[in-house]
Amino acid sequence: GRVVSCSDDKTIKIWSIDSYQRLATLKGHHDTVWCLLQLQDGRIASASFDKTIRLWDSTIGICLATLTGHDGSVRSLTEFGDGRLVSGSSDQTIKVWQTNQRECVETFTV
Repeated sequence: GRVVSCSDDKTIKIWSIDSYQRLATLKGHHDTVWCLLQLQDGRIASASFDKTIRLWDSTIGICLATLTGHDGSVRSLTEFGDGRLVSGSSDQTIKVWQTNQRECVETFTV
């Protein structure tokens, strides 16, 4: 099995539960990575103080997409079962993203 961690060093690390070894380090964010979510399709979503969300292919360790639109750090992520991702930000908005189209489809101001 694997576990994924995020860090103040702007990276995401994938670890082996069996060997306790680091399998990969994913780089791309420009500030602290605050939150991670394992999506139902196997991708990883990461939220950062750099105001972005990144979607990762964790098997080959590459960034598939960068979702932009928040004006503050992205602090939380959750997923609907239909391919939509929801993010919460310090900009006092909640955004709903269609991950396959890589676009924001709804914004709620809180």
